[in-house]
Amino acid sequence: MKQISSFLVASGLSLFASATVITVSNNINSPGQYNNLQAAVNAASNGDTIYVHGSPTNYGGAVIKKRLTLIGTGHKPNKVNTLVSQLGTITLDTVSAVSGASGTKIIGFSLNGVTGYGGTGGTKNIRISRNYFVAGGTKAVVTSKGWTFENNIIGSGSVNVKNNASIIFRNNIFDNSYILSSNQPTVIISNNIFLGGSPLTAFSLVSNALIANNIFSGSSPKGTSTDNNTFSNNITYQTAYDTIPFGTNIGSGNIIAKDPKYKNVTANNFSYAFDFALDTISPGLNAGTDGKDVGIYGGAMPFVDMTGSPAIPQIKSLGILNPLIPAGDSLRIIIKANKQN
Repeated sequence: MKQISSFLVASGLSLFASATVITVSNNINSPGQYNNLQAAVNAASNGDTIYVHGSPTNYGGAVIKKRLTLIGTGHKPNKVNTLVSQLGTITLDTVSAVSGASGTKIIGFSLNGVTGYGGTGGTKNIRISRNYFVAGGTKAVVTSKGWTFENNIIGSGSVNVKNNASIIFRNNIFDNSYILSSNQPTVIISNNIFLGGSPLTAFSLVSNALIANNIFSGSSPKGTSTDNNTFSNNITYQTAYDTIPFGTNIGSGNIIAKDPKYKNVTANNFSYAFDFALDTISPGLNAGTDGKDVGIYGGAMPFVDMTGSPAIPQIKSLGILNPLIPAGDSLRIIIKANKQN
């Protein structure tokens, strides 16, 4: 299996010697073999990986008709080269009524949204991790079972589940955004933070879900037709309706109308300047259903940091010791790298 890569060495990701690499970058004067994301997608084979180089220019959207892994720089990379991989909307299409894009992974981008294929079979088993969804419009449209959203920051707009089964939202920050149209008992919403100002709600038309270990800061858990859910070990604070469970919902262990005591958060919205880890006096410490912290730093997939950097080896800096060399001499460089969790 080859890997198609749009990272240059300076982008901060190591390239594996055994891989077949196609370099793609839309940077000016870049030596990339491709300068267009769709062209790289078209050239890829089922199961390939595409690394997308950080750039000041948005790559735009792409249509994917095969199982691929797309990996970006992270949405705020902590390295010498701070350019971000920016995308438009990724559309997961099918081939001949078979979900060709099923199994696709999208990791480490700033992007507008992800839309699945709504035809026969739909697009299944999609993993969306460590991305920043820019504010505005629909952030994702789920079109079949098995989608997982983890470690994302989701700007204002909706994630439309369209009543599909086996959907997981874990360890995300919903910044004035909400989950829409979910009615299956296999939907799990855990260890997220829902931010917003009244009267914003975290859910609309959501029923039968397991909603556990979340923090509702400003964004109310009581939305339109929020029924028959199980609310367990959540924290509510400064929302339009702090009391849970309510109506036909059930649950226990919830902490009602209590300041979650983040380490450094001064408003109910997202900022890279904020620290959403829980302080030593937080009521959410070790208060989850699993005995871990409530919020994004507990649960099965805790946030590593706010950079969105993918969990692959990272080159943090690269320096050239002798930029002017005579013909036939050696170029000496210093590379600093580490393993990203």
